[in-house]
Amino acid sequence: MISIIFTLLLNMHMTSALEKPKLIYVGDPMCSWCYGISNELSKTLDHYGERLEVEVVMGGLRAGGGEEWNESFKTFLRHHWEDVGMRSGQPFAFKLLDQDYFNYDTEPSCRAVAAVGEIEKEKMMDFFKAIQYGFYVGNKDPKQVEFYMPICEELDIDFSVFSKMFASEEMKKKTLSHFQRSSELGARSFPTVMLEYKGQRHVIAKGYSTFEKMKTRIDSII
Repeated sequence: MISIIFTLLLNMHMTSALEKPKLIYVGDPMCSWCYGISNELSKTLDHYGERLEVEVVMGGLRAGGGEEWNESFKTFLRHHWEDVGMRSGQPFAFKLLDQDYFNYDTEPSCRAVAAVGEIEKEKMMDFFKAIQYGFYVGNKDPKQVEFYMPICEELDIDFSVFSKMFASEEMKKKTLSHFQRSSELGARSFPTVMLEYKGQRHVIAKGYSTFEKMKTRIDSII
């Protein structure tokens, strides 16, 4: 009996020791602070490498759009982007704000990342960052499937496979499940970075943070 209990305890200890912490990133490609934190997050992921499992969850910042494209909204975006740029050092272009109309619907860009997650999961974060650059620096429209062609070429993703998946009802439903997952995680702002370890979930960052701050927080947990 004692030997059985000892074996069970030993197995529990070994399982705990082998458990890999999971970093959960909740964001939206068209969220400016998600763009702001992107380089710091990349440093964090590069630092820990395979020591961390990674889950990428789409938050749906403005899924469906709905914000009136007027001078008030464009002024808000300009000031917000300028703040993010000054704090993070990320480049922004502002020619998008000169357009007479733009539907700031973030669902398609979230759907694009979710689609890549189904095709080649390990490329999700690189795809996410490429969308950010194309939108914030290139000021191109992520709602159009053509937006993703050069990104797919750069990351060696079959564009024909991607485009079919991007347009599918199945992927629209999958994207909604991302939004539901974001809500279940309690992510009230983007970006939100969490660490799941030994049955506990810890907030690493809400909004912008640096590699040093995230590393300090992660190291204190694992």
